[in-house]
Amino acid sequence: MNSKWPVVEVDNEANAAYIGFSERSGRIASDSIPVRSKQGDVIALLDFGPDGQLLGVELLDARKQVPDALRDRIRYLPAEPPGESS
Repeated sequence: MNSKWPVVEVDNEANAAYIGFSERSGRIASDSIPVRSKQGDVIALLDFGPDGQLLGVELLDARKQVPDALRDRIRYLPAEPPGESS
């Protein structure tokens, strides 16, 4: 992948990831739609802008859900990979 997008931000402490499809600065989701598992648990949120454009997807079990094809794009929040502490 050569494109700047998508961007994958992972918070290891929360085990959550955000896959962004466009610049988020100045773009606030006007609608978030939950995605539920067969058991009824919320497993992801789809964020849409006021124009209906998909801004990103929040995954609520990042270790399991982030696709292998996107793992090279992960930015860890805070900005240090797992296992490294200051």
